[in-house]
Amino acid sequence: MKRSTLAILFTIFITISCVFASCNTQGIVHDIDTEAGNTSDTDDYSSIIKELEDQILELKQDQYISESKRTEEILRLEALIEELKLGGKLPTEDNSNTEGTDTDTDTEESHTEARFIYEIENGSAILTGYTGDDTELTLPSYIDGYAVTEIADDAFISDTLKAIVIPEGVKKIGWFAFKNCSALYTVTIPQSVEEIGYSAFPSRLGGFSVICPSNSFAAKYAASYGISATLI
Repeated sequence: MKRSTLAILFTIFITISCVFASCNTQGIVHDIDTEAGNTSDTDDYSSIIKELEDQILELKQDQYISESKRTEEILRLEALIEELKLGGKLPTEDNSNTEGTDTDTDTEESHTEARFIYEIENGSAILTGYTGDDTELTLPSYIDGYAVTEIADDAFISDTLKAIVIPEGVKKIGWFAFKNCSALYTVTIPQSVEEIGYSAFPSRLGGFSVICPSNSFAAKYAASYGISATLI
């Protein structure tokens, strides 16, 4: 009787030990799976970082986004990239914002092939740069809903531009605005321009002229600087 009881107790002990061992094994497998999942997440960061870097490149090339908005968005994306490189995770809300930025950029780029950089001041747009390769170019009267009223200092640097038309509504042309356009031969200037900065145009004797109204500020400017002018 005692031997039978001992046998039963021994069987129960063996059964409990097997169950316990099985549970521990499952826990170990679960931990390994979890670690593998974390490694996979880390690997995914590299592709996300690449996408963010591509978005930064697109922002730098965007023709219509304002300088303040461009800088703000690039800084945000760079911060996200740094966070990912340090092992952090990309917030869900930032993912949605980044996707929205892509959509907006694509829509804006479809308007024209020419690329303009601008700033907003007092509700008007100031052209601060151009990254296209046109030979003839008409500047926009409006960019993203803002009226263009000024061309900033040193705004245009190009070795392909030969003729530029400035639209009515622009009031000021900054210092050296077109000075660094080595191939430029003509600039059409409207009646609305009332201020032209020092050395705004290329100093090419006999090779550069302005087209402007006869009683305009541009006509007086051309006469005072000895620039050839075609009056209209």
